[in-house]
Amino acid sequence: MVSGLIFLVFLFQQNPFSTQASPEHIVKQFTIADGLPLNAVWQVVQAEDGFLYMATFDGLVRFDGYEFITFNKLNSEGLSSTRLMSVGIDSENLIWVASPYGNLSSFDGFTFTNHDQTNLSELPLFTGLDAIGEQVALLGSAKGRAIPFLQEHTLTVNESRILIDSTFVRIGGQVVLDNEELRGGFEDAEGTIWVYTRNNGLFQIKESKVRNFSSGSGIRFRNTYSIAQTGTDDIWIQGYPQFMLRYNAENKLLENFNRAGGLVRNFQYLFADPSDDTIYSYNDRTGLWKFVNEAWERQSWFDPFFTPRSPGITATHRNREGLLFLGTTEGLIVKSDESLFLANEKTGQQLNRVRIIREQDDGTLWLGTNGSGLFRLNPADWSFQHFTVEDGLSSNFIRDIHLAAADTLWLATQDRGLNRIILGSDGTISSSASVLPSDGLLNHGLHRIIPDQLGYLWVNSNGGIMRFSTENLNAYASGETNHLHILKLTEEQGLINNEGNGGVDNAGLMLQNGLIVFPNQAGIVIIDPQDFINLKTERLNRPVVDRFTFNNQSLQAGLFQEIVLPLGDRDFRVSFTLPNFSNPDLITFSYRLEGLHNNWRNPVSGRTAVFTNVPAGEYRFQVRAAGPDGTFQTVSLPVVVPPHFYETIWFFIFCILLGLITIGILHRSRTKTLRLREMRTRSLLELQTC
Repeated sequence: MVSGLIFLVFLFQQNPFSTQASPEHIVKQFTIADGLPLNAVWQVVQAEDGFLYMATFDGLVRFDGYEFITFNKLNSEGLSSTRLMSVGIDSENLIWVASPYGNLSSFDGFTFTNHDQTNLSELPLFTGLDAIGEQVALLGSAKGRAIPFLQEHTLTVNESRILIDSTFVRIGGQVVLDNEELRGGFEDAEGTIWVYTRNNGLFQIKESKVRNFSSGSGIRFRNTYSIAQTGTDDIWIQGYPQFMLRYNAENKLLENFNRAGGLVRNFQYLFADPSDDTIYSYNDRTGLWKFVNEAWERQSWFDPFFTPRSPGITATHRNREGLLFLGTTEGLIVKSDESLFLANEKTGQQLNRVRIIREQDDGTLWLGTNGSGLFRLNPADWSFQHFTVEDGLSSNFIRDIHLAAADTLWLATQDRGLNRIILGSDGTISSSASVLPSDGLLNHGLHRIIPDQLGYLWVNSNGGIMRFSTENLNAYASGETNHLHILKLTEEQGLINNEGNGGVDNAGLMLQNGLIVFPNQAGIVIIDPQDFINLKTERLNRPVVDRFTFNNQSLQAGLFQEIVLPLGDRDFRVSFTLPNFSNPDLITFSYRLEGLHNNWRNPVSGRTAVFTNVPAGEYRFQVRAAGPDGTFQTVSLPVVVPPHFYETIWFFIFCILLGLITIGILHRSRTKTLRLREMRTRSLLELQTC
């Protein structure tokens, strides 16, 4: 698995919270540590099947976006030289490689043919041995195009201006590569830029569909938690160390309002009150504050419930009746214009450590807590129901609640992934289903669930951000499908940090313009759901069954119409792949051996299927590659496991005939024995009679 060094380039020339903001780009370096045989790459081309091929002094290197595979004289018969300087592809999609000494070989994707002794006049592509390397290089690529480096070259990819010459690469006027001994460049069919160097490996430049925001106006912030919006222009961001930021979308001004009462405050929580569109903030030393006239005013009404140095407020909600609910470690505070009290005074039940409050259409409140499970509260009469793991929850530590229907809730838990509960007619949990890392989640620790307007749920976690189709997620939880389609966003896709933050009810929100904002350990990430609705599989190549391995033998699967194992071999491995460079980690694979296991399985690790003790028979190995939208493509390969002589139908027939003959002989012998006994008995009887 490739795990090269990643650099993120920020291009916030416009408002980052605008749907028209400039994209970011990811610059990723691949070196020997990632599987390249050498850091010096001479030329890169892309074949018709989508693979990248690189000429190096250690052989021809194939790259699928996931793994580097090297072909050299040690492992590839027919390759005339390991020291390769140029690679090109002709109109028939045949790959040609040449050494600096004039050695020439062709490659059809599976086998090499040595042309050292070939009369070049028989090859219409080439005219002379001395310039064979240059002629191969001029063949170019079946897909994409080469970038000239003898002069400045301007490239426009997805509306981004990229300027390249022999010493630097600039995107949007910002230098992203400099003095890397650039040898050449290549734009592949997906719009990804490849830059190969004399001694620094291979660089990939691709556009990121996420936007990161971690600094501005001389302020650098990280470890964010609470996010709120007031009006249409002001975004409020709270976090550590010591910042309470307001970003104005109209004038792009970022200000820190961490000072209150003449002192710098370390605010732990902020929320926006929808009744008057004002901002409140909590400090563990001085209590609750309200932002009025560009300054903080301390709210003395909160003092009866304030304990210095306590964790304090973690959730707030203004219900349709105008009541303000504040979840704290000391209980659920309720405030109206006339009164202020703890909810336990009405319910008789302590509602401590509430971290999320959600309201149903009938006014019922759902409260998720930090260790005490889930509460259903009716403010009309203060009746409640309490649910814990004993009642069907997967965890008592609930960080967010998504109300999917009147009787269906999705819970984001701190330690047990996603949990769907369905209530019966009596109000108890009639069905509970969990979705865990073993099902494909990035992490079991989840923070926030935000539904978009396109039918998807976005979930922030300790391992990155995930998007689920609500239809597919419910079908998976109900057992109607065993394919869970997850769009996963990590540092590979451009996140500045994988670890999200949570523990408070507004650790992420959807802005009024439809953008989704999540906090993490290095700032915040901004997502436009519209950017992810066109990730269709027609941009993907077909999956490839690559190698078939058994008994320490490895075969190029593409050379065979079917694989017939040697007699007695019942264990084998099949490796498969699919070339993709813009989003290789968004492609998921499943496989099955039709005739043995008809259910689709996910690879335990990598892109390999392992089978052991397979019975004799004729099977069809199938591998399916699915894109992030859930559509897929499938390829198959027949596999024959020959039977031992005692497993054949003829042996079975022989055994039946032998059994019948044996039975006949035994029957005849038995009949003869009985007849002789009868004759002897009759003779004795006659003798006695005489």
